Amino acid sequence: MWDYNRAYYGREGRSTTTAVWAVQRASGILVGPLVAIHMIAPEAAASAWLGGLLLVLVLLHGGFGIWRLAARPGISRLGYRAAVVSIAVGGAAVAALGAALVLALA
Repeated sequence: MWDYNRAYYGREGRSTTTAVWAVQRASGILVGPLVAIHMIAPEAAASAWLGGLLLVLVLLHGGFGIWRLAARPGISRLGYRAAVVSIAVGGAAVAALGAALVLALA
């Protein structure tokens, strides 16, 4: 198993796993152009697959972003648990509303 505890510039810390890093970078790069297409092209805004793709990207990007912020050194266990709960509750709310919107478009 990989050990993600390392020292960076003399400070101890945990590195982000490659999969999380790749998903967050890819979702961050893709969200901007997809939102622009969604706003500029009227027929694209009614596309269920585009809405579904945007929903998945936003959930992945936001969830991993909050998780990475909560895993920083100096964050208390209570703060970490609050972040995990916010990911679960907020993610479920966004997923439910987004799924309802995507299904309404289909």
